[in-house]
Amino acid sequence: MIDPQDLWISEEQLQAHLAREKDGTRKTRPKKEFKVGFLKISIGLAHKLHDEDARGDTWAMVMALTEAWYTTGFYSQHLNPFPLSVVDFKRWGFTRKQKSRALQFLTQIRLIWIDRQDPDNPEVTIAWEPSHPL
Repeated sequence: MIDPQDLWISEEQLQAHLAREKDGTRKTRPKKEFKVGFLKISIGLAHKLHDEDARGDTWAMVMALTEAWYTTGFYSQHLNPFPLSVVDFKRWGFTRKQKSRALQFLTQIRLIWIDRQDPDNPEVTIAWEPSHPL
């Protein structure tokens, strides 16, 4: 039979736990800050990605680009094209190779256009959202 007294921690265990929290030996994970609660994509875009055999990195890139598009601009006029530098690739966990491969794939299937006239700050136009240039 289970004795409820065995489930309680002793006073020494409680003090050790509280001391460990105070001296910083217990590490807490930082909360991820999301700019957008959810992302909405069209069924047509999902079908196009499926038909073209898009892999996980490409799907993640579509989400990252959609988030960047949504967070630039205001209410009903989000910038399209927008600077590629506003995409937070680090937060999405892209390596340089994954980023390059996903952008190249999306360019090949004509879902994005990258304008490299200014090589230091290229602009990307996404085909699945309306165009609102500066």
